[in-house]
Amino acid sequence: MAARTKAGSTARLYKDLQRNMYRAANAAMRKTMQYAKETAKETTSFQDRTGELRKSIQAGLTVEASPTWPMVTGALSAGYDQFGYTDPTGRHVSTSVYAPIVELGTTKKNYPIRPNRALALYAQGWAHPVPAVLHPGVRPHPFLWPTMMQITSQQVLGQTLEAALAGLYP
Repeated sequence: MAARTKAGSTARLYKDLQRNMYRAANAAMRKTMQYAKETAKETTSFQDRTGELRKSIQAGLTVEASPTWPMVTGALSAGYDQFGYTDPTGRHVSTSVYAPIVELGTTKKNYPIRPNRALALYAQGWAHPVPAVLHPGVRPHPFLWPTMMQITSQQVLGQTLEAALAGLYP
C-alpha cells in the first residue's frame, strides 16, 4: 500500500513539475516576444510617415500539442491582410500591406509603370506627361530580422526563463 501511494505522489509531483515548467516557458516566451515587439517598433531603419507600419508590428505565441511536451513558439510579424483587422474595441484598423517590401525590398529593378485609365502619367514638377516611367525598385530596410538576431544574441529568452524557473523553485 505504501509503495502504491509513493508512486502516485511521485507521478503527481512529476505532473506538477511538468505543468510548472510549461507555464514558466510560456511566460518567458511571452515576455521575450513582447520585448521583441517593443524593440522592433523603436527601430529607425525605415521612415514611417503614417505610423501604420509600426502599428502593424505584432508578437504572438503558438502552442503545438505533443504527446510528451507542448512546443511553444514565438513569432514576430508586421502587416496583416489587405483588408485590415478589427481591434478588441471593435474598431476597424487599416494595416500595412507593404511591410514585406520594407523588410525585404523588391527584386524587380527598372520595371515600367503605366497609367491604368489615363493615357499618360504626370506629376507636379514634370515638364510634360509621359506614357510610362521606370521604377528603380526599393532597397530593403530590415527591421524584424535584426530585432530577432539582437534578442538571440542577448539571450533574452534564456535569461527570462531562468528568472521564471527561479521563482518556481527557489
